[in-house]
Amino acid sequence: NYQYVNNTLIYTVTDTTPGVFTETDTVLLNTNGLIATQAVHYPGTGAAWVETYQYDGSGNPVTSYESNPGEPADTMVYAYANGDLSYESLKGAANHSTDFSYYGSQYQFGDPTDFRQLYYYGAYYYRNVHMLRTISSPGKSYKAYSYVYDAEKITQVILRQWTSASPDTVVHLMNYTY
Repeated sequence: NYQYVNNTLIYTVTDTTPGVFTETDTVLLNTNGLIATQAVHYPGTGAAWVETYQYDGSGNPVTSYESNPGEPADTMVYAYANGDLSYESLKGAANHSTDFSYYGSQYQFGDPTDFRQLYYYGAYYYRNVHMLRTISSPGKSYKAYSYVYDAEKITQVILRQWTSASPDTVVHLMNYTY
């Protein structure tokens, strides 16, 4: 359930899985239409947290600050190369938490980064120039994407996914119809 009011997006995620609580997210967009602040509240437990994004002059995120009441704030640092997000890292961590790589082809709608952001946030906090090739979390997971095109539109995305908990690679197909 998404509700847009000016530059604010409010949505509720309801899950019927036992032990998973309903959450209500409020997202405030900046003048570029990117996430400025996301507030998450779990009405069943009273738990809440807020994440605030800081952007550079080009509109790329530089840092985000996540605060949970009673806990020290976490700071994510973002790095860009050639107009694309290249990695996310928890400030002070020895390794990147997530690395991204891209094909040389120009971005077009249907790139999995669209769905990743819309699914988790209901809005965007970054935009890329090129098509996503891989997302990896060192030692934890690896996702490789390939694309099938027809008349210069994506008709299928093939995701090959590996996680450290599984010895096998799982293949997912995402089909697009226009």
